[in-house]
Amino acid sequence: MTSKEKESRKKTANLIIKDELDRAGIMGSISKFKSEELPIETVGIMGDQRTYQKVVCVQILSKNSQPTNLPYDVLEAISSRITNEIPGINKVVYDVTPKDKGLTL
Repeated sequence: MTSKEKESRKKTANLIIKDELDRAGIMGSISKFKSEELPIETVGIMGDQRTYQKVVCVQILSKNSQPTNLPYDVLEAISSRITNEIPGINKVVYDVTPKDKGLTL
C-alpha cells in the first residue's frame, strides 16, 4: 500500500468520525479527534471469510483534553462505518489514554 492510499484511508476515517459526532449532536463538546492506522494486521470475519487487515485507532478528546466518554451507539456507528466503508480495515479500537500520557493530536 502506498502512503497516498494510507493518507486517503485516514482522511476518510476522520470524515466518518466527524460525521458521526455531528449526527450525535456532540461535536461542540469535542476539542480534537483523529484516527491512525496501526502497523499491524488482525484476523476478522467479513461475511463467511476470514480477513487479515489493518486496525484503525480512534482518539477523541473533550474540551478539557481528556478522552471523551462517548455513548456506545456513537462508538458503534463510527466502528461500523469505518470497517464497512474503508477497504482493508477490519477492526477499530478506541484510545482512552489521557492526552498528556498518550497519543498527541
